[in-house]
Amino acid sequence: MFLITNPFRTDLKQYRANMVVKLSNPTHSTMVLTKAALYGLKKIYKPGYQYKKAGVIIMGISPASERQLSLFSEEDPRHPLLMKTID
Repeated sequence: MFLITNPFRTDLKQYRANMVVKLSNPTHSTMVLTKAALYGLKKIYKPGYQYKKAGVIIMGISPASERQLSLFSEEDPRHPLLMKTID
């Protein structure tokens, strides 16, 4: 994820930051992805700046049918049905 102020506005304070948030297990849960994005945003956001651009880049995408399951943690069984409803 990243935050950028307008580099062409030299009259304003400038700031840019980015952060990578690694998930412990693969997921397709919008709730888990949103929680990770908000965590990263809280780490890099600084008040008092006029931001021009912000974004989230997702890497390492693979089909849900080919993901490696974790032996030590389980995904909430309600997530697949909820994600199907949301999508």
